[in-house]
Amino acid sequence: MSIRWSTAAVNRLKNVSHRNIARSIKVLGEGHRGWVRSRLPQLEKEDVERFVDALRDEGVQVVSSEERVDDLKPTQKHMDSEKVTKMALDAASGKFSKIRDPILVSRDGHILDGHHRWAALRTLSPGNTLYTLRVDLPIEQLISLARIYATKEA
Repeated sequence: MSIRWSTAAVNRLKNVSHRNIARSIKVLGEGHRGWVRSRLPQLEKEDVERFVDALRDEGVQVVSSEERVDDLKPTQKHMDSEKVTKMALDAASGKFSKIRDPILVSRDGHILDGHHRWAALRTLSPGNTLYTLRVDLPIEQLISLARIYATKEA
């Protein structure tokens, strides 16, 4: 996975004027499912591993792949611009290794966990890719099941 970015994208990030980055960078606010972050399960890396193992034990298909950020859709409607900006700038300079951790995605392409990493790469270039764990369940069902494995609150 290589990270694409342009000087224009980095400059745009440095000039974000709203706390909610989706208001400043319109494409991040499009197509979301309307969920508020505090209502979504927040999964730590260990939670994701336990959750994926449990899903596989139940016969749910989970496929590891690399997907274009432009092909994924947000579930939550707000993202913290400061967090996204820092992640994007750090990723562009090679200082954010967690950007390579896989994000959880439903069968319909909605992100369950990893919105800020997705937004960071999406703001740098729609051609960037992310490692994903695509779960063969619709997003609503995936959210319900993930709540069992989340160990922290938003």
